[in-house]
Amino acid sequence: MKTLLFTPEEVAALKAKYPRFNEPWEDKEDEDLKTRFDHATPIKDIAISMGRSENSIRMRLMQIGIVYPNLSRAGEPWTEDDTSRLQKQYGSGWKVSQCARWLGRTREEVRDKMGELGLTETPGEKHKEWKAALVRTVIELFRSGMTEEEITLRLI
Repeated sequence: MKTLLFTPEEVAALKAKYPRFNEPWEDKEDEDLKTRFDHATPIKDIAISMGRSENSIRMRLMQIGIVYPNLSRAGEPWTEDDTSRLQKQYGSGWKVSQCARWLGRTREEVRDKMGELGLTETPGEKHKEWKAALVRTVIELFRSGMTEEEITLRLI
């Protein structure tokens, strides 16, 4: 693949840091990206596991219509997918502003939807209980002999 903006030395350095740098996206990568994003996996973690930069992940999410740039969905009706994504992001501890940015909506829209769903802006006890249960599950799976990758795939 031809890279016009970088010298060969820069490309080599980027390839060393991001093994999939400047490689075309495969369908299975897109599916993996969608799944991880739907499960509110942090962008940094997705980038590391996929061998790409965080910026590459963000751009691809926009290209395949998962993340909406700016406020491109502001004012539109909420879909089931939007609602599900908001609940997962909230459950993973995302802030209102982060949810709004990734859903292409205003903070007010996200707060209103959270209110409809009975979600509070600060997760509180329910969130702490959920996180504690997740940690216990991960520890149990690790102790049972599962690898980190097996645990990740099981929890996704």
